[in-house]
Amino acid sequence: MAEIHFSDLPGFPNLFLDYVYEYENCAGFFARDFKKKSDYRQLFYQVSARQRPFSDILVKALAKNYAGTPVCEKTKKNILALRSQNTIAIVTGQQLGLLGGPLYTIYKTITAIKLAESLNESYPEFAFIPVFWLEADDHDYDEVRHVYLPDSNNKAKQITYDPENAFDGEYGSVGELQFTDAIKVFMEDYKQTLRTTEFTDEIFHLLQSCYKPGATFKSAFKELLFNLFDAKGLVLFDPQMPEVKQILAPVFLQEITGYRLHAEALIKRSAELEAKYHAQVKIRSVNLFYHADKGRHAIEPDEDGGFKLKRKRQKFSEEQLIALIKSNPEQFSPNV
Repeated sequence: MAEIHFSDLPGFPNLFLDYVYEYENCAGFFARDFKKKSDYRQLFYQVSARQRPFSDILVKALAKNYAGTPVCEKTKKNILALRSQNTIAIVTGQQLGLLGGPLYTIYKTITAIKLAESLNESYPEFAFIPVFWLEADDHDYDEVRHVYLPDSNNKAKQITYDPENAFDGEYGSVGELQFTDAIKVFMEDYKQTLRTTEFTDEIFHLLQSCYKPGATFKSAFKELLFNLFDAKGLVLFDPQMPEVKQILAPVFLQEITGYRLHAEALIKRSAELEAKYHAQVKIRSVNLFYHADKGRHAIEPDEDGGFKLKRKRQKFSEEQLIALIKSNPEQFSPNV
């Protein structure tokens, strides 16, 4: 079988091509070369030696999150394995788009599962488990409310979920948004556009059972992945779980108290990247959001030495934000 060379295909940036084919060109931007398989075992021992003070909390939170769900024995075993020092998670994830989002969501999930299986065969002293991170805190609604499908003329057709007066222009995390009856219109348009094959009815029935009025972007996405991949032992991880936000509270505090140093380091590294490749991220002063008044608002420094919410009049002193993080970490979420 001929190997596909990414440089022969359009759209792949030079940084990616160097990482895959000419690693020495970009070695300064990465911790290690993924192609050096001789280093894998040493790396796995380093990872397994790390302290895991929150493993019991995570296992209990996941068990609680799966309560009432008919989880297969393989997934149950993988969740419990997170308590073990020799367990290593193979993590992927995606924004919670309609019908599973872009097709590469499925490809990424399959890759994580297959990689875990392969590593379990090659390194039996460790336990590798596939984990999907449900990016439920993202608030880019316009980015996830449509899909593209080839129509009968082989043209890309955009199908959009378009409820009337959706959320009154104010919404927080997309994962918590509930579908209205407009999802029925979306699903019918989707069904009419689908080409008929021997799989059409089964796939549409599954999608329709997940994406329905009253469900949320998160619950529908989660149910779909569960139906597709639970038999393979895929662990679905919800970062919005209150227990997870409690664990993240020290990270949130560090961002508030050290944002100047973080921004300076990011600007320096971004400049180094841009000199050779291209800027990878849009740098914010503070990489933290606050959830209030049904919205998810970026936290920014203000001219008085405190903080403010972007496009809001609400202000906080550093001490007030620290107190809020300690008492209500679930009201905060990180920038990607």
